[in-house]
Amino acid sequence: VSQLILSTSALGILNIIYSVAGQNCDVENEPPPGCNVNNPDPETSGCFTQQAEGIGGIKQWAQADVPQWAFDYNLSLLNEYLDSNEDGVADDPNLIAALTNDERTKDVALLTCRGGIGSGPLKDSFWSVTRTYGATSLEDVDDNGLNGFKRNAMEEQHHVIHRGLEKAYPQIFGNGLNTELSRGIDEAYDNCEYVASCVPNCQHYTCVCENPPCDDVGQYNCRWIEGSCDGIYHYDHPMGCDCATEGGGCQGSEGFYWPWTTAYGWQANACDQIAGEWEVCTPEQFATNPKTAILYKLVTGQSPSQAIYGYRLPSRLPDGKYMQRDLTCGMYRDKAACMILKECRW
Repeated sequence: VSQLILSTSALGILNIIYSVAGQNCDVENEPPPGCNVNNPDPETSGCFTQQAEGIGGIKQWAQADVPQWAFDYNLSLLNEYLDSNEDGVADDPNLIAALTNDERTKDVALLTCRGGIGSGPLKDSFWSVTRTYGATSLEDVDDNGLNGFKRNAMEEQHHVIHRGLEKAYPQIFGNGLNTELSRGIDEAYDNCEYVASCVPNCQHYTCVCENPPCDDVGQYNCRWIEGSCDGIYHYDHPMGCDCATEGGGCQGSEGFYWPWTTAYGWQANACDQIAGEWEVCTPEQFATNPKTAILYKLVTGQSPSQAIYGYRLPSRLPDGKYMQRDLTCGMYRDKAACMILKECRW
């Protein structure tokens, strides 16, 4: 249950901002009055009016214009990722320790549009920042039958898990040429370029500088050229990471999100929409494609490293209903989680 923290001034903000619910977020929001975006402590920053504590003590903070249904859904996803068997205890204590003992980063945030907490110390203090982008319900869908908020929330909360795994098990989920995740991403890329290494003169991407003076890779906007290379993964956003020393690990959270959510069926209805970045969209394709062999074993708990290091990944796809329905064997795909329910067998 969320805890609402409202002062007289906060109530005024609430009334003002809810009057523009459903905004399309074409223009970045300004932080609300009294919000200090340079204060990395969300509790004293003056930027939030809602907060609730999730599994392991990780808190979710939201601003006044975030509706309750979005607040509850986003928090449920986080709890489900951390506690797949819903016994109220995190599945992997090392993951929780990594997320709660970092000196700079803690908790997660939920906003309506970009700009609500600026860019700087406060924004950087969160493991993830999810945005509703003016969605009015969980039932809203676009022309492709997809709910944008659900997809944004599923990805952003999944990034929390990778960032914790990266700290807890760096030799498996961290950067570097030889981590297991990095090698799996390299395999999925095949002969496709890493865009950060080739911009602006890429063969597999068209790149346009949108933010002169064009002396930094982050100032370029790139798009993958269909059919230009053989990999099934080709992330086209230039990142400030040295692929020569970090390899596929440069993709980090993105390179973990795509295979995990594909294994659990989340991408099956979005094949056309994601093909420019990730071409394997169904669990069956993911399990049988030779270019995803390493990633498949890693994200489904079948890699030998799982037995060696004992890490526990989320073992079912969240549905936003934490502790609100019965769990069934069919929800689980992780070999390490096959005995969570007594009647289940791998």
